[in-house]
Order: sequence, then C-alpha cells, then structure tokens
Amino acid sequence: MSKNMNKDMNGKALGKAKAAGRVATVAAATIAMTGGSLLSPLAAAAQGADGIGAAGATAAVMSPLTSAAAAGAGAGAVSAAQKVADLQAAVDAARAKAAAAKADLEAAAAPYDAAAANQQRAQGAYDAARGASDSAASAASAELEKQLGAAQDKADLDVKTLEDAQAALDAAKKNLTDKDEALTAARKAASDAQSALEAAQAAASDATPEAVAAAQAAAEQAAIDLEQAKQQAEDAQTRLSDAQAAADDAAAKQQDTQVKLSAAQQAKTAADADVDAAQASYDAAKADLDRAEQGAAGPEYEDAKAKVNAASEALAAAKATQSQREDELAAAEQEVSAAEGEVQTAQQAVADQQQVAAEAQSKLGAAVAAKTAADAALDQAKTDHASALTELADAQAKLSAAKDEKDAADKALDQATAQKQQADQAVAQAQAKLDAAQATANASAENYRQGAIAFFKGVGANDAADIILNCKLASYNKVGEEADATSLANMKQAVVWLKACNEYRASVGLGELKVTYAMMATAIADANFSDTKVAHAQQFNVGENVAWNYGSNPFKQWVDQEKAVFDAAAASLGATGLTGKAAYDFYTAHSSEIDTYAAKHGDSVGHYINVIDPSYTVTGMGVCTRGTLYGRSTQAQTFVYSGRWYEPYNVNPMTVAEYEVALNAWCDSLANPEQGVDAARKELTAAQGVANDAGNKVDAASQTAAAKQAQVERAAANIDAAATKVSEAQAAVAQKQAAADAAARAVSDARADLSAANDAVAAAQDAVAAKSGELDIAKGKVAAAKRALDAARAGVGDKQDALAAAQDELAAYSADIVTAQRAFDAASSVLEDARANQREAEAELAVAQGDANQADFDAADAQAELDMAQRAVSDADAVVATAQAKSDAAAARASQLKNAATALAKATGDKAIADAALDAAAMAVSDAEYDVVEADDAVADATAARDASAAAVDRPRRINLAEAIVNGSTDDADEALNAKIAAAHDVAERAATAKAELDAAVAATDAVAPAYLEALANYTAAKVELDQAIAELNAEIARQEAADRGNGEQTQPVTQVTYQAKHAEAKTEATTWQTAMPATGDASELLGETFVIGGTVLVAAGVFLSDKRRQLIR
Repeated sequence: MSKNMNKDMNGKALGKAKAAGRVATVAAATIAMTGGSLLSPLAAAAQGADGIGAAGATAAVMSPLTSAAAAGAGAGAVSAAQKVADLQAAVDAARAKAAAAKADLEAAAAPYDAAAANQQRAQGAYDAARGASDSAASAASAELEKQLGAAQDKADLDVKTLEDAQAALDAAKKNLTDKDEALTAARKAASDAQSALEAAQAAASDATPEAVAAAQAAAEQAAIDLEQAKQQAEDAQTRLSDAQAAADDAAAKQQDTQVKLSAAQQAKTAADADVDAAQASYDAAKADLDRAEQGAAGPEYEDAKAKVNAASEALAAAKATQSQREDELAAAEQEVSAAEGEVQTAQQAVADQQQVAAEAQSKLGAAVAAKTAADAALDQAKTDHASALTELADAQAKLSAAKDEKDAADKALDQATAQKQQADQAVAQAQAKLDAAQATANASAENYRQGAIAFFKGVGANDAADIILNCKLASYNKVGEEADATSLANMKQAVVWLKACNEYRASVGLGELKVTYAMMATAIADANFSDTKVAHAQQFNVGENVAWNYGSNPFKQWVDQEKAVFDAAAASLGATGLTGKAAYDFYTAHSSEIDTYAAKHGDSVGHYINVIDPSYTVTGMGVCTRGTLYGRSTQAQTFVYSGRWYEPYNVNPMTVAEYEVALNAWCDSLANPEQGVDAARKELTAAQGVANDAGNKVDAASQTAAAKQAQVERAAANIDAAATKVSEAQAAVAQKQAAADAAARAVSDARADLSAANDAVAAAQDAVAAKSGELDIAKGKVAAAKRALDAARAGVGDKQDALAAAQDELAAYSADIVTAQRAFDAASSVLEDARANQREAEAELAVAQGDANQADFDAADAQAELDMAQRAVSDADAVVATAQAKSDAAAARASQLKNAATALAKATGDKAIADAALDAAAMAVSDAEYDVVEADDAVADATAARDASAAAVDRPRRINLAEAIVNGSTDDADEALNAKIAAAHDVAERAATAKAELDAAVAATDAVAPAYLEALANYTAAKVELDQAIAELNAEIARQEAADRGNGEQTQPVTQVTYQAKHAEAKTEATTWQTAMPATGDASELLGETFVIGGTVLVAAGVFLSDKRRQLIR
C-alpha cells in the first residue's frame, strides 16, 4: 500500500456504504481474516437462495451484515469474498514464513553477537597497546632528537668557534700582509727619501746666485706666456660656442626649409595635375555649349543671353583684376629673388673672408708649431745643460762616494782589526773556559750539590739561577738538600710530570706546552714555598698549580678529580662531553656558575682550567720531596702566555724533550767531568781558528783601503771635465733662447693677422645681416601681394555667382543651353582656379626653393665657421698645454734652486722619519707574525674540537630507531636513550600479542558470519514476500471498493472500516541488508497490520527488522 493510500485510509472515513453489495464484500473480508463465520448456529442448514434448506426446512435467521451481503451481492459477492479470503491466506502463509525466518535469524545472531563482542574487546585491547607502543616509540624518538639536537648545537658551536678562529687567522694573515705591504712601502719610502736626499744634495751644489736669478726670470716669462695662451684659449672657446650655436640654428633652419620645399613641390605637382584635368573639362564643356546654342532662337533668349554675356564680361574684368594681382605677386617674388641673390653675394663675401681667416689661422698654427719646435730645442738645450750639471753632480757624488768608500774601507779595516782583537779575546776566554772546565771537573761534586743553580749557570741561564736565589721567598729554597726542588733528582722527576701534562693536553686536542729555564726556576721556587704551607706562593706574574700527595701523579688531582666537578657543573647547565678547548670556552662563558657550583660542593676547578687553557704556551714544573706537611711531596706547575708582557719568563722556549736532553747532558757531565774539559778544549781550538781568519781579514781590508784611495783620486780628476761641459751647455741655452724669442714674436704677428681677418669676417657677416633684412622686407611685400590676390579671387567668386543667376534666367528659354552654359562656366571657373592655384604653387615653390638654398648656404657657412673654431680651440689647447708644462718646469726649477738649502734640510729630516717608520714597520711585521702563529694554533685547536663534536653528532645519527626498538637497545645510544628504547620494545611486544588476539577474534567472527548472513538474507526474502502478499490484498480490496463506487448506488451509513499497515512507512531494505555486514544481534521490532471494524482491532501482520545497519568491526 502506498503512502498516499495509507494516509487516505487513516486520515478520513470511507463514507457510507453505497449498497448492500459493498456491505457483503466487507463482511466476506471480515470472515476471511478472522477465520470464522458470522452465521448463528441455527443457520448452519440454511444454504438456499430462497431461505429453504436442503431438507426443505425454513432458513436460519442471518446477522444483519450477512443478510445485507447476501441480498445485495448474491452469488457474485461470495466469489469476491473468496478472492479476498485467498489473498488473506497468502498473507498468513507469508507471515508464518517470516516468523520462522526471524527465529532462524535470532538463533544465528547469538553466536555472531558473542564473536563480535569478543572482537570488539580485542580491538580495544589492541588499540590501547598500540597507543602505548606509539607513545613509547615517540618518547624514544624525542630523546634521540633531544640528544641529536644537543650534539648538533655543540657541533654548531664548535663550527662557529672554528669559523671565528679561522676568521681571526685570516684577519691575522691579512694584518701580516698589510704589515708586509706597509714594510715594503716603508722600504720604498726610505729609498725614495734617500733618492730625494741625494737630489737635494745635488741641487744644493747647483744653487748659485746666478742660477737662481736665471731660473726665476725663466719662470716669470713662462708664467706670462701661459696666461696669454690661456686667454687666447678662452677666446677660441667663446668663438667655438658661438659657432656651435649658429651651426645648430642653421641646421634646424635647413631642415625646416627642406620640409617646406618638399611640401611646396608636392603642392606644385598637384596643382599641375588639377590644371590638366580642368583644361580637359573646359574643352568638353565649350564643345557642348556650342552645339546647344546652334539650336536656340528668339528675342527673350537673346536678352537672357545678353545678360549672361554681361555677367561673363564682369567676371572677365574680375579675373583681369585677379591676373593683375597675380602679376604684382610675381613682381614681389622677383624682388625676393633679387634680394636673395644679393644675400648670397654677401654670404660669398663672408666665405671669402673666412677663407682669409682660415689661412691666417693656418699661419698661426705654423708659427705656433715653429715656436713649439724652438721651445723644444730650448728645452733640450736646458736638458743638456741640466745633464751636464747632473754629470758634474755625479762626478761630485762619485768623488763623495769614493771618499765614503774610502772611509768605509778604513772602517772595515778598523772593524777587521777590532774583530781580530775580539778573536784574540775569545781565544783568551776559551782558554779561561778550558781552565774553568778543568776546575769544574775538579769540583763536580759541588756542582751536583748546587743542583739547579749550577745547571742553570752551566747552560748560560744565569737569570734562572738569579730567580731562585733572589726571589721574594728565596729563604724557602734549601739549595744542596736532596729533598729540595733544586736537586737534580727532583728536577728529573719534574720532567716526568711535564710529559704527563702534555700527553693529556694532546689527548684533548690542545697544543704542547714548552718550557724555559726561567719558568722552571719559578716552579722550583713555588714548590719549595708550598712545601711549608697549603698555599700558593704568588711571587711571580705567572699561573700556578700546586698539589700535595705522596709522590703520585698530580694530574689525578688537577685533572681527574676537578674535571669530574667541572663535568657535573657543566651538566647542570645543559652541557656534556666537554673537553679541551671546548671545556675551557664553556668555562669562560659560565665561570661564575661553575665556580659557584664547585664551591657549593666543597671543591674547585681552577687547576683543571689552567691545564686546559689553550692560550698558555710556556710552563715550568717543580717537585719538593721534603714532606714538611705530613710527609707529603709538593708539586708546583707554573704557566705563562706568549708576548712581550710576560718576558723574561717566556724568552727562548724549548720543548720538554729538548730541556730533558740539556738536563741529562748536564747530569752526565757531572758523572763524567772530562767531557766538559774536552768540549772547552774544542771551543779553544775553534776560537784560535777564528782569530787566524780575523788576521787574514785585516790584511785584505788594508789592501781594499789602498784601492779606494786611488779611486778617490780618479774621481777628483773627472770633476774638471764635467765642469767644462757645463759651461758649453750654458752657451747653447743662450743661443736657443734667442731662437725661441724670435718664434714667439712670429706667433704674436700671426695672431694679429688672424684678429684682422676675424674682424673682416665680422664685417662681411654684418653685410649679410643687412641684405637679409632687405630680403625680409621683400618677403613682406610678397605676403601683401598674396593678400590682395586673395581679395581679387573673392571678387571673381562674386562675379561667378552673378553669372550663375543670369544663366538661371537663360535656362528658362533653353534648358540645354543653360545646362551647357553652366557646365562651361563651371569648367571655366575650375580651370581659372586651377591655373591660379598653379601660379600660387609655383610662387610658393620658388620661395621655398630660395629659402632652402639660403638655408643650405647658411648651414655650410656655419659649419665652416664651426670647423675653423674647433681647429682654433685645439690649437689654443695645445699651446696652453705646452705653456703649462714649460711654466711648471720653470717654476719647479726656480723653486728647486731657490729652496735648495731648505729642501736639503727637509730631505734630511724626511730620510730620518722614513728610517724610523721602516724600523716601526719591521717591528709591526714581527708582532703580526707572532699573532699569525697564535691564531694558527687556535685554528688547529678549534679544528680538533670541531671534528670531535662532528663525531659526537654522527653517533646518534647512525641509530636506526625502529631497528633499535625491535632489538631492545643499540650500541650507539647512551643509557638514557637505551632505557626509552627498552621501554618501547616492551610495549611493542605487548601490542604484538594484542594484535594476535585481535586476529583470532576476527577469525572467529568470520567463522559465524556466513550463517548469520544467510539467516538475515532468508528473513529479508520472507519479509519481501509478506509485503507483496499484503500489497496484493490491499490492491484487491481497493479494486472492489472502486467497483462498488462505480455502481452509483444509494450509500447508507455502515460500520467504518479502516486498514492500517504499520509497516508501510518502513523502507524495503532487502538489497541493502544483503550487501551490509552484520555487527550484533539486535532485537527486531514487531510491526502489525490491523482492521478496525466497529472499534474492534484485528491483527493480521508479521514481524520485521528495523532499518538499522549491521557492520563487522575489523
């Protein structure tokens, strides 16, 4: 039953029954659905239609409903009722089948629901275990990331430290390069200063009063010539600017006239074409008019024709006036042409004068060239003179040099003599040393007792011996006692601890500490003091470490113990695994926090920091075994930096191995004193050899001094020849000076000629300007004539209008003639206009051509002026350059001679300053070289730290966390990370167990699911059958009701019948349920269909599942 039908049947009454047949149908349906009969027991035998039974008895009394059905419907009603009853039976059978299918579904749902519930529980357990596993893995990953991040931060810091160290090294190298360059510059400056000094010395010798006066006069004349040349250059530049402006104007005007000429030529061509066309039209119109007039006659026509003739005559007069005006325009244009000719003539005169000026300019150039040559010859003569003076100065310098060399030879002789004396003294000293060695050999026992004092003096380190003997706390030193730090045995033990120190520093990437005798002396003195009290001596400007023990390695206290405190303090600040420079740098950045931490725990880290300080370069070690404090030995180590501030402690450093060799050699010499005697004997032999060589050098120096004396005498002879050459060069200078003066006068004359030529050009240009004015007046007349011509043309137009009116009157008599006349007049007018336009175009073309010719001439003239001005400027600039060079040279020479004495004094001072700067630059280079060494050491330390931290980063990066969790640990992880990996391993195994249980539960669900799905499908099919049966029953009832309503019978009030199908609103889900997977065995809902008859409800429906979907949990 559809929703609309269901609504109709539930929402309103069916109405009154139309006839008894309808009542019978309803009754039959009621009987069929209830399974019984509405007949009373007495009516069982009454079966006939007439109320008589089979035995002839009277029929039983029927119920009102049955009677109505029998009376109204008859046999047909029984057939309809039977059909409804059959359909109801089908509904009952379907209902029974659905009930059975439901029972099977409920039976199959029980094991399925149990399996699904178990699967859901297993799923929950697996989800929880999986979540715990993910959390543990995330925790392990976070720990790994944390450690990797810390290692990377440390690596980044070390990289930054290395970059800083490299930058510092680069800066130090750059500084060294700069200092080297400065040294090179200082050397060059010193060399230049020496050259300047020598030149000043030579100039001072040339600066006679006559030479100074001559140089001053030459400088003044050169300055005058320079000013004149500059003024002429300025004048030439002004003329060039004017010429350039004129050339620009002429070029612009030339371009404009060319544009106008082109336009005029185009207009003339067009006007010629218009005249040709108008003439053809005029000839054709004249022929047409002649033919038309031959066919016309009559007085009216003649009058009209007379009027036309009169108008034509008036037009002819107007055109005559127009022609006169055109003649006047032609005359005016002729005047313009004549004026243009005069302008061209004047311009030719300008060109002629410009040619004269160009020739004058050329002559000036030749004169300037001749003057330049004369000046060059004069300069060469002066150069020769200067060369002669230089040769004289060279001869004087050579004499001076020869004297200097003689003095040097004498000094060398003196020096060789002194060296011979020193060699003799060295021989004596060696002899004395041999004697002392012999005495030492005789007193070796005393030297052994003196220990460090005798050793330091024996190797020449008296300052180290003085430190021990004269230090602030010298009273604590007990020289001669075997337990004192000065004893040779304790000094050898100190070497053992020095080696231990460098071994540790090398293990953490730090550089080796060197030793000096002075630093060993400070450590010996400090050890002797600290043997008496638990304190640092602090008597030297050095770093100090002191340890008290029973002879064990002090670095267990200074490094092992204090490093543990440092590591704990660093860890509290988030840093681990720090060693070497990295540890030192971290301490430098966090010294306050680390010291506070150490003090809080009753300890310190200062000794450890001293050991790993990368800036220390020199150390010393002392060991005192006196045991004043509870029988303990005392070890003292001192440290110092490089640089002049820490001298003398860091002077002449040596490696520990070199120091050990020297100490052992000394000890061996005490054990075998004859070795010292042999060494002294060898030294004496060497000194005697040096003395012999010094004697030979004295002999050679004596010979050299004699040769240098001869050289001095030859240099003195050369001076006389050089002086003669100077006199000859001076005479040549005077001769060349006269020639140069004559050339200068020739230049002056040429400049006067050029000035006159330029004046003539200016006059000619004025004439051009006047003629150009007359040309402008003539052009004004042309303009006036054009205006008069325009007025005449306007009169022609008026007359043409009058002619047109007369022609209109004539048209009344002869349309053909009028038409032909008008065509003729129009053609005549067009022809006249075309000819007028042609004449005007010719006139304008002539004017344009004249303007273009004039503009071309003006442009050429302006360009010639510009070229000449440019040549004049170039020549003037060359003259200025030559005059400037001569003036500068003359002024410099005059100043040099005038200030020779001052210049000599200045050059001497500059030489002294340059020498001092050279010494300072050399010292700066030395300091820069030391800085480079220190920076290079820092880069090496930083590189080692960078490599170590990079290795620390690589270790966690090698970890495969998933593999480690499977295994439960990894060798590359530390304790904290392995703990988290183990925890993740445990929960991962629990998750695997839960997964196995879930898989088993899923398998169990899958095992019972087919039976459940089959039962569900069977039940769905049964429901569909039930729905179909009910639908067919409903359709039959509706059909019978519709048939009853179609009979049109009188309706009567009857009992209301309403069919309600509760399941009608439910969706048919057979297909959906067959494809959906079930989840649990949900209880089904009961839906029933009922008939309501007189308030009695009759149930006739089955059982249906709800539309809830079922799904497996996988």
